[in-house]
Amino acid sequence: KSYSSYYGSVRGEEVLNYSFNYGGDANNSVSGTTVYFYGTTYGRAASTGIYSSKAMTASAVYNGITTGKQYNDTARIDLRSRTHYTGYKGEELADYAQNFMTDQDGNMGIVRDTTTYTYRTATKDVLDYTTTYKGGTVNVKPSSGVMKSRVYYYGDVRGEELNNYSFNYSGDAANSVSTTTVYFYGDTRGRAASSGIKGSTEMTASEVLNYDKSAENIQYAQGIVTDIRSRTHYIGYKGDELIDYSQSFMVVKNAAGTTEIKVKDTTGYQYKNGDVLEVSAVFQGGELDYRYDPGMAVAGGVRKSRTFYQGNVRGEEIMMATWAYFGYENPLAGANFLTSTIYYYGSNHLQAADSGITSSTAMTASITYAMVGIAMAIAYGTAENIKSATHYTGYKGEELADYAQNFFVDQGGESGRVKDTTLYRYRTATKDVLDYTVSYKSGSINSDYI
Repeated sequence: KSYSSYYGSVRGEEVLNYSFNYGGDANNSVSGTTVYFYGTTYGRAASTGIYSSKAMTASAVYNGITTGKQYNDTARIDLRSRTHYTGYKGEELADYAQNFMTDQDGNMGIVRDTTTYTYRTATKDVLDYTTTYKGGTVNVKPSSGVMKSRVYYYGDVRGEELNNYSFNYSGDAANSVSTTTVYFYGDTRGRAASSGIKGSTEMTASEVLNYDKSAENIQYAQGIVTDIRSRTHYIGYKGDELIDYSQSFMVVKNAAGTTEIKVKDTTGYQYKNGDVLEVSAVFQGGELDYRYDPGMAVAGGVRKSRTFYQGNVRGEEIMMATWAYFGYENPLAGANFLTSTIYYYGSNHLQAADSGITSSTAMTASITYAMVGIAMAIAYGTAENIKSATHYTGYKGEELADYAQNFFVDQGGESGRVKDTTLYRYRTATKDVLDYTVSYKSGSINSDYI
C-alpha cells in the first residue's frame, strides 16, 4: 500500500524524506509520491541546515515516482497537491492546501482550488472549519474569493473533531449556499453535538439538502424532510467508514394532486477483501433506508446499472465497465442488458486491467456500446456496436470532457458512422469551468478534427 523513506543517522531523530503510494496492481506500480519540506527555507530532509527539530512546513503529492522534487518547482509537472503547515516540530497544523490541475491545452500546475484551515480561538489547535476557494495563487493563502465549500467541525480536543455540517456554494459573487450536508454518528445516528456521541464514534449516515439548513438542526429521525436531495449510509470504524448504500430523492405529484418526496434511486456498494470497492449498482426507486445487494437482482428492485472496478487497494480502484439494463424487474440474463460503457486510460487508451495502468493513470475515454451478451473488455477503436464516446483531458480524478461523439448504423448496416461531434470549451480564467459547447454534424471517429 505504501512505503516511507527517512533521513538521519541518530535513532529517534529521523526526518521523513518521501513516501510512495501503490496502485495495488501485480507489479506494485507507484501511483504517487509525497515529498516533505522543512523549516523556513522549505528544504528537503537531506538539505543543509535541516535537522530533526526543524518543523515540517510543506508537503507535495506528485503522480508516479518523483523523489527528487524541490519546493521551488516552478514547472510543477505532475504536481497534484501541496499542503502548508504551521507550528512546532511534531505539532504541525495544516494551514492551507492547494490542488492542481492540467488545463485543456495541456498546461500543468494550475491551481484548481485552495483550502484554508481555521482553528478555534480559545484552543488554537482544534479545527473549527475549513474553507475551499476556487482557484488561487501558487503558495499563497487566500482570505477571500469565490467559495466552493466550507466544512464545520464539532469537538474540544485536537484530532477528535467530528464533521458537523458543510456547505457547497453556487459560485456567485454573494457566495450563496446551494446545498447543506449534515452528518450523523453511531447506532443512534445522532448529530456531532448529541449526547453520547464522541470523537471515536463512527459516522453512520449523511444527508444532502438544498439551501442553507444550518439553523434547522436536522435530525436523522425526522426521515424525509423538505429539500432533501440524498442520504448516504456508512459501515465501519471511525476514520475507516465505507459507503454501504445511498439514496437520492425526487419531488412527485401524488393521486391527490399534491407533491410529496419519494426515493428516486438506491445505490448499493459491494467490497472485496473487506474494503476494496468491487461493484456498485443503481436500482430504480427503493424503500426508505433499505439497501439492495448490488450483486443480485432483488424482487421489487429494478436494477438500472452496475459498475465494476479494478484494484486491490482501498482508494486506488479504477472503473472497468458499467452495464445499463432494460427497465423491468429482476434483470438476470444477458438478454436484459442494454449497453456497456468501457473506460480507457492513458495516452494508449488501455483498459483498467491492462499492464501499465495504475490508479494514477488518467481516464482518457469512455465508450458506450450496444450490448450483445455480456461485454467487460472491448478494445479501443472498435466500431462495431458503438453508440457514443467521450474523450477526456486532465489529471486522474480531475478529468474534463474534451469532445464527445454519437454514432449510428447506416442503411447498409455499417456501424461506427459518426452522427455528430461535440467540443467542450472552458473559461480561460478558471480553466475548468465550462464556457460553451459546440456540436457539429458528422466527424471522424475518435477525433476532434472537424
